[in-house]
Amino acid sequence: MEGVIEMKDLKGLIAFRKQHPFYGWGDNSGGYFKVASPVQRSVDLHIIVSNDNGWDHVSVSLEHRCPTWAEMDFVKKTIFLFQ
Repeated sequence: MEGVIEMKDLKGLIAFRKQHPFYGWGDNSGGYFKVASPVQRSVDLHIIVSNDNGWDHVSVSLEHRCPTWAEMDFVKKTIFLFQ
């Protein structure tokens, strides 16, 4: 296995945290975030992060299209630590 991948503490994203209509505010290891796309600043990435039973999960969506590779790479680098 090449290095260890783990989720970052999400305190750094506090300015982007939003209350999810079903899941609430989340905590330091999960929640719902709206972040401007690095590809198209006028578009928001909707990101849901969760951590449970040894699994890290990140869901990324946009209102009118699928995320690009560059957007997914941006989310990966924002959410995960690579050691």
